[in-house]
Amino acid sequence: MRKVISSRKIISLIIVAILASISIFWYFNRYIYKSRAGENTVKVNLSTSEPTVPTAKDFFTSINLSDQKIAALDFSLVYDSTRMNYYKETHPNESGIVQIQTIYDDVTLEEVKDAVELGAGKKRLRIVLLSTANTDIKVGQIISLKFTSKAEGTASFELEKNKFFVAGTDINGNPADFSIEFQNNTTSITISNPPTPTPTITPTPTPTCSGYNYFDEPASNTTIIKGSTILLKGWARFCYGPAGQGVRNRVDLHLFDVTGNTAIKAVAGSVDSENRIDTSSYCGSGNLNSNGWKYNWTVDIPPGSYMLKSTAVNDAGNNCKLRSEKNITIINPTPTIDPCPNFAKGNANCDPQGSITLADFACWRYEYINHEVEDGCGGAQKKSADFNSSNSVTLFDFAISRSSYSRP
Repeated sequence: MRKVISSRKIISLIIVAILASISIFWYFNRYIYKSRAGENTVKVNLSTSEPTVPTAKDFFTSINLSDQKIAALDFSLVYDSTRMNYYKETHPNESGIVQIQTIYDDVTLEEVKDAVELGAGKKRLRIVLLSTANTDIKVGQIISLKFTSKAEGTASFELEKNKFFVAGTDINGNPADFSIEFQNNTTSITISNPPTPTPTITPTPTPTCSGYNYFDEPASNTTIIKGSTILLKGWARFCYGPAGQGVRNRVDLHLFDVTGNTAIKAVAGSVDSENRIDTSSYCGSGNLNSNGWKYNWTVDIPPGSYMLKSTAVNDAGNNCKLRSEKNITIINPTPTIDPCPNFAKGNANCDPQGSITLADFACWRYEYINHEVEDGCGGAQKKSADFNSSNSVTLFDFAISRSSYSRP
């Protein structure tokens, strides 16, 4: 009977050990391993600039890349050529690539080929982009590709998962070959010519508030020296608002605590605008515009961690606002160390304590008699014992040194 009980205890202990091992493996795989794997992962999202367009209309398909600093990009996009053309197909001397932030200066490849193996009318656009000159690559990028609609119907896009490659710099500044997390690798757009409307009187709809506001510079978590001047810049455009599409009343800049909950001071109001042709296609307008904004800020706040917020305002009544933010750190400037303290008082040998001793008299005497600086005098710069900057070593320089002499 005791042997049976003992055997049951052993079996129970073995079962408990197995369950514990399974739990530890599940926890490691779910939380620890996956969190580390995410450090070198790029999130990819594919979208179109608008849900519906008429025929013979230019529109954009955008690839949003987030979470990493990417310096090289190679991808293939499959699309339905029976309903649309890639812009370069009809404009061979122009590119269909638009960058919100100019990161890639080398378009290594931009080619369109038939992909009939994927279906009738399918074409494959392959693009290879490199950043060879930009040393300040931002986290998060938008690559927009220009297409022209040509036939009514639903036109589809698909990023081929096995043909998408990115590389760049990881959080430690080392070269990295990133893995891909596709949040959305397919999208579509409806091409439809609206029927001729019958004129009707409709009430004016209440305007909604939407659009874009990007804080481009400085980079997130930038360290700034107190007293220095730094450029703050970005762009903002309203798709809808009480004052109308594309209208911007002003952009204001404010400083908050690091949480962004407590306002500290206004940095600038109604900052300068600038043309940003790379953003002109947003909200359905292809015209040149002043979407950009910029401000040179002379940092006048105590050291610490803060949050800068930009607020784009559509209307004079402040009813429609778009905000963006950046975390920054302010530090004191590094103090300058005088290489020759009390030189003007006669410290001819430039000792770091700045005391005036017989050694300084010896330096003055040698130079006064020999018309050259003695070895060991004048510090690293071999400064002359000309304490009053008269361009010559005289008895007056001796008098200066003597008046400051530290007697034992």
